[in-house]
Amino acid sequence: LPSTIVGNVTLANNTELNGFNIQGGVTGTNVLGVSLTNNRISSSPGDAIHLTSSIVGMNNLLITNPSQRGIRLDDS
Repeated sequence: LPSTIVGNVTLANNTELNGFNIQGGVTGTNVLGVSLTNNRISSSPGDAIHLTSSIVGMNNLLITNPSQRGIRLDDS
């Protein structure tokens, strides 16, 4: 079973978020070299994933029950 993160995740440059069950949202602003792979994102209080001015690779994501959008991209 994947490790569980309860709460929001803020991305940083040159990181990989792989194989987590995230009970919250994922955000990133001005981040580069980031990879989101094999994650389950559920019950986020806002957008499940919100990226602003970022370059992020995404693969094999399961998003369930966000209170707003699944993925929001602003200049990304």
